[in-house]
Amino acid sequence: MKSLLLKDLLNIAHNARTMALLLFLFALFFPPREYLFISALLCSMMIVTTFAFDDACHWPRFALTMPVDKRDIVRGKFAALLLFCTAGTGLGLVIGALSGLAFRRLAPSELPELLFLALPAWGLALLLGNLAIPLVFRFGSERGRLLLILSFLVPAGLFLGAYRLLALLGVEWSEQVVLALLGGLSLLALLFGLLMEQVSVRVFSRREV
Repeated sequence: MKSLLLKDLLNIAHNARTMALLLFLFALFFPPREYLFISALLCSMMIVTTFAFDDACHWPRFALTMPVDKRDIVRGKFAALLLFCTAGTGLGLVIGALSGLAFRRLAPSELPELLFLALPAWGLALLLGNLAIPLVFRFGSERGRLLLILSFLVPAGLFLGAYRLLALLGVEWSEQVVLALLGGLSLLALLFGLLMEQVSVRVFSRREV
């Protein structure tokens, strides 16, 4: 699986300059907290780009001629996603803090809060990436992108609806409750990733390459 992971990292390196330029431009216009989430989400979506490279050169068909099975290919994608999410969160934290301090959008006393927000940013990026992988395995990189937007909006709508319902029922959203939910998002993303890995294996196993 290490070779599969290395292959995706080498392929995505061609987009490194474009991604670096985007992250730099976003750092000029977005506050550090928002920038942290944007950076994590952008880097997580690079996993879809790796699928586009694979499709362009018919990589899965070639890979299966080697001592690699479809489960290995799926696991390689989820491993790459973990690296992308971690790198995006780390870059968002560092660049966001530096730009925030430079442009006086962030006080030094607010750095611990930004550091804490890195955990839910990583979890949200991982959650979205976990949704993307089985969709792309099933529908391809182009249609998968469109369905990913829908799959992101539906959970967001459900979460918003649940929030409003609980508010109507008189549930108080204290700071402790919000922080606990944000921290739990990362654990949820990891568990959801294990489930989506199994789904992806089943989807990819039925697909002709």
